[in-house]
Amino acid sequence: MTDPESNPAARSWQSWRLLGTLVALAIAAAALAVTTTVFATRNLDAKLALQPEPGLDALHIPVFAMTDQRGETVTESVFDGNLTILEFGFTHCPAACPVMMDQMLRLQDDLIDTPARFVFVSVDPAHDTPKRLAEYAQENGVDPTRWTLLTGAYDDVAAWLTEGLGLSLEQQPQSPINLDDGSTMPNIAHPTHLILVGPDRTILGLTPAFAPDEVDRLAQRVKAASKLWK
Repeated sequence: MTDPESNPAARSWQSWRLLGTLVALAIAAAALAVTTTVFATRNLDAKLALQPEPGLDALHIPVFAMTDQRGETVTESVFDGNLTILEFGFTHCPAACPVMMDQMLRLQDDLIDTPARFVFVSVDPAHDTPKRLAEYAQENGVDPTRWTLLTGAYDDVAAWLTEGLGLSLEQQPQSPINLDDGSTMPNIAHPTHLILVGPDRTILGLTPAFAPDEVDRLAQRVKAASKLWK
């Protein structure tokens, strides 16, 4: 019987088989390394997306108790554990608010597969009752499972904006708004930013609603951060 070890053809076959095994192991190791790197990069991107932008560290969501569109009391805990896009406005706003709502609705559709939630805070409690907020929500086609619309005392909202978020709020009686019932109300100058709030109530970013490219970047940031919820 011929010794396989002394057969050149057999030795060559064994060498090729060993080489094939080594190549297969190398490919598997490389694939694992790539997968690990991609996962780590995605995880890093998600964590970076949850870091506040420079200069926002001192901003915060204050303690509050307001009423939502269902007539229920809502506190600051509405932000806990969620990734939230917050806006301030009022339902009779003739100029800025319709644009802001359009952008929020665009985000609502774009972020449908994410855990993003949306909060609207009225700066006009004199007119924006819970019933009016419910009507406003229906008129604009907001998703009631993902939106909270809030109303509360004007002074409380003003303090929230100025002390908590470093933004301003001003009633402008010199610029009256005509209402459907024939009466008028003063215009209310309010922030036109969409505010990204983290799951620990951290203010992550302020996005100008009138800059569509910035709103697109906000959507991409939310999508990146949302990977930590999966």
